[in-house]
Amino acid sequence: MEKYIFVLGRDGKLSLLELISFLEAREIKFKVEYHDNYNVVMSLDSFNFSIEELGGIIKIAKVISENEDNQEIEFELNNVDFDYGNKFKYSINGSEFLRDYFKERFKGEKVKALFKKDATRPSDSQKLDFEIIKVKNFTGKIIEVSNPEKYKKRDEKRPKFEGKKVISIRLAKILINISKARENILDPFCGIGTVLQESLLKNLDVYGLDIEVKDAEENLAWLKKEFKIEKKYELKKGDAKELSKYFTNVESVVTEPFMGPFVKERYSREDALKLKEELTSLYRDFFSELSKIVSGRVVFISPVFKVGKELIKIDMFEILRDTKFKAYNNKQIEIPVVYEVNRTRLIREIWVLESFK
Repeated sequence: MEKYIFVLGRDGKLSLLELISFLEAREIKFKVEYHDNYNVVMSLDSFNFSIEELGGIIKIAKVISENEDNQEIEFELNNVDFDYGNKFKYSINGSEFLRDYFKERFKGEKVKALFKKDATRPSDSQKLDFEIIKVKNFTGKIIEVSNPEKYKKRDEKRPKFEGKKVISIRLAKILINISKARENILDPFCGIGTVLQESLLKNLDVYGLDIEVKDAEENLAWLKKEFKIEKKYELKKGDAKELSKYFTNVESVVTEPFMGPFVKERYSREDALKLKEELTSLYRDFFSELSKIVSGRVVFISPVFKVGKELIKIDMFEILRDTKFKAYNNKQIEIPVVYEVNRTRLIREIWVLESFK
């Protein structure tokens, strides 16, 4: 098994959960060697995927040394042939010793190497020809870097786009990977179709339901034409509280449900409590219906309303009590995972649910 460093996105726990789910779904054997809020080092029995398949991973590096002793690291690196040409841009992150080592090595090899000090962002790394990172005692050479610019066309250029009202393409991709879906996905609150479009791009059949599906229809028709997609999609107009009327059997569900009207001002405590009561009723009816049709994982977003310093939450454990679902259990990640975007009035709890009946 070879070792790799995965640099996690800004939501470290969510990115780790995505990566673990992604590997499990593909039956890739792995062992977590080390992880913190920013990186995870894993041994993999195979590496047959691309960083473009993941939403929460910024960079991937292949481990070339596992030593902490600088003399041992130097000895190992001296026996590695790096293909970086005669003129290139590079960056070294996580070790002053490695910066000095490569500076002297490049000088000795008489190559023109331009050092870039800060290359933490993917956009910076994409401009480099050679990049080394060190995490704990693991030294790695960057082999893949994510490209967020590729999301822009799918996001902003689709016919219907509401940036402040829908989940991001990046988050949708993460949640789809967490679902471990292999054949199909249902989004019963599909909105403009963000989860569905990313699922189509992952070669899954998709099903969508909402009170109004016109915007989703436009976006998915555009996506199929623009990206030459052959997988099918099916949209139905209806109420998620009557889900089993429209669908009888699906593999996985990924959804951001109705979480209340979009507001520009802060929630009052009275409004937040009233909304909590309404959503609790909606979600209870929804999960009662969902129990009848889904066989695999459910990835569900539940809102937390910020009222001053108080957090008003939906009691998901109470809602799930009389259903066939339980929270996914993982030693490294506690469910729900909290997802919060800066300066928003709403916190999202991401629930990963599995059947136990």
